Amino acid sequence: MQFTIPGGRHATHHAGLLQNAGASRVLRASAASASAPVETKMYARIILRNLEHHQLEPST
Repeated sequence: MQFTIPGGRHATHHAGLLQNAGASRVLRASAASASAPVETKMYARIILRNLEHHQLEPST
């Protein structure tokens, strides 16, 4: 989670790696899973939110 926190030193790089690997699809499935533990769902939602934040940032 710390690698995707908005404003982090290398957060944009790590978020890009996760996006290129297709992690969003897996995280969405984890967040929506009926059988996943609550902690897993919360973690997946936080990472998804961070990834979405990085998608909105302008590229430099």
